[in-house]
Amino acid sequence: MNVLNIDQIRKNSKPNDTINAGSLVKDQTIYSIDNEYYLSPVDNYIRGEGWKRSPAVSDGDYFRRVPGYSLVYLLFHKLFGSENLWFFLKLFQFLLFMLTIPLFYRICTFLTNGIGAKIATVIYAATPMAGGWVFYTITEGITPELMVIYLYFTCKGFQSIEKRKKTVFYSLAMLFLTYLVLTRPYAAIAGIILVFAALKDLSALKRKFLPGFAVIFLIGFIGIGSWALRNYRLTGETVFLEKAYHPQSLDRMKPEFRGMFSFAKCWGEDGDRFNRYHQPFYFAALAGDTQDVEIRKVIGQLPPAVVSDFGNDRLSRVLKLHQRAIAIQKPYYDEEKAQPDTYFPEQLQAEEAYNQLIKEYKNKHLFGYWIGSPLMYLKRMVVHSNTAHVFIFQGNIPLPLRAYKTLLLLIHLFIFGAVIFNVFRIKKRFDYVVYVITPLLFIFFFSFIHREIEQRYMLPVLPIMIIGSSLLLTDISNKFGLLINRFR
Repeated sequence: MNVLNIDQIRKNSKPNDTINAGSLVKDQTIYSIDNEYYLSPVDNYIRGEGWKRSPAVSDGDYFRRVPGYSLVYLLFHKLFGSENLWFFLKLFQFLLFMLTIPLFYRICTFLTNGIGAKIATVIYAATPMAGGWVFYTITEGITPELMVIYLYFTCKGFQSIEKRKKTVFYSLAMLFLTYLVLTRPYAAIAGIILVFAALKDLSALKRKFLPGFAVIFLIGFIGIGSWALRNYRLTGETVFLEKAYHPQSLDRMKPEFRGMFSFAKCWGEDGDRFNRYHQPFYFAALAGDTQDVEIRKVIGQLPPAVVSDFGNDRLSRVLKLHQRAIAIQKPYYDEEKAQPDTYFPEQLQAEEAYNQLIKEYKNKHLFGYWIGSPLMYLKRMVVHSNTAHVFIFQGNIPLPLRAYKTLLLLIHLFIFGAVIFNVFRIKKRFDYVVYVITPLLFIFFFSFIHREIEQRYMLPVLPIMIIGSSLLLTDISNKFGLLINRFR
């Protein structure tokens, strides 16, 4: 499927195109707009400009993203050179994915020995939910695999009786968890699995396991601490993982953007739709165009109820503050130099204006903000086929592919439904933490706290959810078998 997908991209794009999920890099890997975050630090480092995201002019560029995937890219850059690395990098990611398939199945058998373990493994191995990312050069190319390996070693450690084996397996689990966090920070939520397992063993073995317990968590401390120490030595700032908002950076991640996006999240705005009216507004202001027509365009995209609540004049005044906050940054972009160490007063003023709108919205729409909006993000998280990253499933596709895409939608719905089933089905505490609490924490984080979701955001935890579904698949198979026997 991946080869077919690349062939279709090759036929429908030109060599120098930069179309997200629709063009190729060096005719080998699939281009992503996020390549800049993970590849440019290495490219700048090799050119002697430091490990910084492009345009590499501010302190914020030192830690815009964590280094996990970039280190993989660096390794292949050093081994094979800038022209040949792409083939070998995608080959490595494909082989890594293949390696995790037997580990995935083994984890399933820890939960159930029924046919559900085999079906769940087929879902993981033969659908594009995880394997469809292996030809991308972003974090999604390795995060599900890292999660499977981490979970495998944690389960092996929890099942081991010998103290030494527990220490070895848990240490390996922490090693992969640390690298996973340094690749995709919010995957740290899954750390609750290892913490629970290690603490439970510590309570049972007491002092006998204490040295091993200390070693396990020392690995994580060294991994995260080394990156944080590097950040502090370079900039004097304490940044443990990554930092999206930085006053010096040349990007839109500034207080005025944070305020506007937070305001839009009040009614459950879709991120792609938000970008369609924010980006033209942003780039126009950055070019010096602060005309009212750009403001009217944004207001025209807001829900009528929001415009009615706050009035056209007030929203215009807030957006005018936003325009000024963007326009004041223009000289720094023109000269491609770092902005000041602190935010401009205009930026903080614009954010405060949005925060006031948010406060009033919460008071007027208590149910909509606390229940309605999270449910909208939950719906976007659940109701899709997980194929937005696969070119052959986009647009007007043939009937067989359309049928397969519908099947993938049903499978995705089933996987989330299995989490609810497991709330009542799973009795063992460790399994409950893994297959119920962990997925629910991810779901809660994206739908209620972060309030923004793309299909790929749940990718790190998706293998855990698929494994959890094996229990329901086995139960359905057993019920179906009993039904067949009755008719016989």
